[in-house]
Amino acid sequence: MIFFNGKELISSNTKIGGRNYLQHSLDFTNNWNLPAENGEISNNRFLNGKTVLLRNNGGQYGNFSQDLPLELTYQDVTWSCFAKADNLGDELHTEPWGSKGLYNQTLTTNWTRYVFHGTLNDNKNGHRMALFFWGQPTNKGNVYIALPKLELGPIATDWTPAPEDFLNERN
Repeated sequence: MIFFNGKELISSNTKIGGRNYLQHSLDFTNNWNLPAENGEISNNRFLNGKTVLLRNNGGQYGNFSQDLPLELTYQDVTWSCFAKADNLGDELHTEPWGSKGLYNQTLTTNWTRYVFHGTLNDNKNGHRMALFFWGQPTNKGNVYIALPKLELGPIATDWTPAPEDFLNERN
């Protein structure tokens, strides 16, 4: 257990992540779904990682996503990313598909790390289990994200690559 000022912050039953379950979240080279008309993976860099541009095309745009491993079914997870918008107050929508935890995060025009928390449901009814990011249709400009991370438990840790990223490099 971890205590602060006599209050329990983390019990021995709490899982703390660290492992990034999002593959290729530095360069977005594989495992990501992004319709070309809705966004692009940019060569612009933030903290040595590529950025993703989610265009404001007047609808629910972006649908930038990655399928998640089934081993995460029913797990308590935290996900994070750095994000910014062209216009102060535009919003990033993020959610694990069909899960408890969807957010409309108001953004600034500066790169800021945002952290989200939820519980993954199963992929019943043929739905895939995935993590989504997109901009709201009411946005006036584009939204940008970089260095996304999904990990177990309620605590966000610093960005790290997925272990699979290193395995894929050797192939």
